[in-house]
Amino acid sequence: MCLMDAMNVQHVQLSDQCRNKLTERERLWAVAHDKYKMALPENWSQAYRLIADHPERNSILTYAGLVLLVLLMIGCCCGRLTKRQHTELKNR
Repeated sequence: MCLMDAMNVQHVQLSDQCRNKLTERERLWAVAHDKYKMALPENWSQAYRLIADHPERNSILTYAGLVLLVLLMIGCCCGRLTKRQHTELKNR
């Protein structure tokens, strides 16, 4: 939203083309919000229900699982990288 904030501040200079595109984007977001009444879930129960009812729930769960797996692998491979200096000092 920082671009939208920059659009509303007068001392920030934007080109006319950039200002027009930001205005159009803001209008499209308002239309999407009014048409679909999109809102973020307020708790875990609503988030679960939102994903369970989604037609592409398998894709969403697959991508979420892949992200967690990548984070786990990065943590396993590089997690103790900063502690190697201490072990080298102990082995002197």
